Amino acid sequence: MSRIAALLPVDGVHLESVVRFGDYTLHPGYWHGAAPDQTHPIYKLLMRQPEWFSSQPASYSDWKEPEEGDDASAYAILAFDLEVKDSLLALAQSGSHRERISLLQHLISVGDHALDVLRFQLCSYVRWEYIPGIAGQLKNGFSTAFFERIGANSAIERLHDIAGTVRAANNWLGLDLSDFESDSETLFLSQTVSGHRADDIALSIASCIRSAGQAYYTVHDEARFLALVFGVDGLCEPGKWRGWQQRTYIAALASRGDPKRFEQKLTDFQRLYRDVRNELVHGGVTFTTLALDARQACQDIHTILADCVAAAIEQGFTTHSAMKDYARSLMVTKPFDGAMRKVITADRVPTDMKDIPNWSKM
Repeated sequence: MSRIAALLPVDGVHLESVVRFGDYTLHPGYWHGAAPDQTHPIYKLLMRQPEWFSSQPASYSDWKEPEEGDDASAYAILAFDLEVKDSLLALAQSGSHRERISLLQHLISVGDHALDVLRFQLCSYVRWEYIPGIAGQLKNGFSTAFFERIGANSAIERLHDIAGTVRAANNWLGLDLSDFESDSETLFLSQTVSGHRADDIALSIASCIRSAGQAYYTVHDEARFLALVFGVDGLCEPGKWRGWQQRTYIAALASRGDPKRFEQKLTDFQRLYRDVRNELVHGGVTFTTLALDARQACQDIHTILADCVAAAIEQGFTTHSAMKDYARSLMVTKPFDGAMRKVITADRVPTDMKDIPNWSKM
């Protein structure tokens, strides 16, 4: 394995200064300030390989953003280090087009997963205009990444090609990070994405925030919603628990120890799972036929997912058995048991009392 330093342009991200979250750093566009910044990672590239930047002006003050958006120096820059297989790196550097595409796709995947941390914390399914672009993807549909081996005194290389058949872009406002401050949750999520945390729960969190991030760019509303539902089930792993057992378990986690929140979360999750998820999966319907607001439904299920992630971080879970033990410890208390019975008995679908979970025996 070789360790490399990578730089990827990111469209639709606005920031006034450098933003750091975990092992990842976002720089403003090189031409953002009033004068050249020699500490900016793009500066070294401009000095070594000016031909990579088609819109390089005669003087700094003459620069204008290129209409086609093919100049990476105009974008925010995501910087990070990663390990890459020696065989892939050697073949990509030898000029193999197939392997260069594979390496480009790998760098995009790693970089975009880092952006999933920001999407998970800051973006909304009801406000698509604030979503950032895919890491590495330029406005003209091509993708670009720069990399160099760490400690090998090697030249900086550029990968530039069409990395995929589907292009996702936000033509609106993008994500404003001008006032962003990394917190403890940001650090935790960044560590799961970078692999510094590798316990069962950390791996599940990394997977579910990837699903949540990719859902923003999914074409169909139904697939977007189901990806988020799968993220909830994947994180919590209810296993053999079905129906109200599964609903109460996940709502207990999402409540973060508050019985009043639990009552509302259980009501919301039952509605989203039975009336939306089950209808989409088993009824062959769409959001249009259900006459529901797809964006709001996605945001509602994302909120439950985010609450479960927050509970896992707060409680320091490293295994799914510990997560289940925590939920069980809540559900056997009178406030939670009473809230559960209130929601189930008030549900619009008649329910046999034997279906009410007995958490003291689960």
